Amino acid sequence: MANFPITEKPQFADTMEQITAQDRAAPDTFNPRYQTLLDNDNYLREQVARQDRTTVVTLPAAGWSAAAPYTQRVAVPGILATDNPEL
Repeated sequence: MANFPITEKPQFADTMEQITAQDRAAPDTFNPRYQTLLDNDNYLREQVARQDRTTVVTLPAAGWSAAAPYTQRVAVPGILATDNPEL
């Protein structure tokens, strides 16, 4: 029996086609649904792993703005626009 492929960048699906009494019991009927479930599991696992990650960032003294409120922009490898970093 073959394994389902692991999707490299899985997308979360909030819907899945329902199986009805008219569907025939064949791999092409069930496999897409199983793939969706596997992709959802992998997507959620990646999201949890991202939340558990800690990245050390150095803030150089010379990088601060000159006036209050004092700010500094720092590039963080791997951070996404959708991330909500905790400082």
